[in-house]
Amino acid sequence: GIDMTKAYNYPNPIKNGQTKFRFYVHNSLSAQIKIYDAAGFLVDELNAGGLLPNRYNEIAWNSSRLDSGLYFAEIQSDRNESKIIKIVIL
Repeated sequence: GIDMTKAYNYPNPIKNGQTKFRFYVHNSLSAQIKIYDAAGFLVDELNAGGLLPNRYNEIAWNSSRLDSGLYFAEIQSDRNESKIIKIVIL
């Protein structure tokens, strides 16, 4: 699957409306990232297929349409592994 201990986004906090989610893939073929606001509402969703095995993969996200504040990203692999990351948008 995906090594969730090596999953994060950068830069964080987000200042310019752009960030990248980075995670190490062992043998997953796809990943999904759901972005939630602090109230728990889904505000965006990213899907990545064709992940490259045994290396870091990245997914870019444009957050410029969202207000400043605290958000949460749930990264989930096609093997039902998941991790929640805190994101701050300035």
